Amino acid sequence: MAGCSNLTPGENAALAAGAAGLAVGLPLALTGVNPAVTIPVTAGAALLAGGGSYLISKNQASARQRQVAEDRARNYASRTGEFSKRSTRYIAVRTEDGGRAQGKAQVMIYDIHSGMIVGNAVYDMHSVPPVGEMGDFAGYHARYIGTGS
Repeated sequence: MAGCSNLTPGENAALAAGAAGLAVGLPLALTGVNPAVTIPVTAGAALLAGGGSYLISKNQASARQRQVAEDRARNYASRTGEFSKRSTRYIAVRTEDGGRAQGKAQVMIYDIHSGMIVGNAVYDMHSVPPVGEMGDFAGYHARYIGTGS
């Protein structure tokens, strides 16, 4: 759901919440589960999906954004020796805005083991952990390095 790049984060959140609510609530209701259980479970699924989708919007990276992210990640990894560390597989590196930013930071995920950016997605983050902390970035448990400087 977060991949709807032509929608705002709020629209993505509404779409994700609606889809999650239907996916969870409809089977529960159709199988006869008590509404006292169905309603709160459905609402929880919708809130979780909508909230996660709002915090992270996903767009396709431009060639420039990809290059900036790769350069920053490689510079950081070579300067800190992160390539040799086995405890951290992914780092989340900040890239350029690209003109579509609505959040605090635009990040890409870099795989230290392969030495490459993962996919071609830029994640528009509405909140990020402090630099150096681990966090979840669209399904990747990564160390947030900011710009790597």
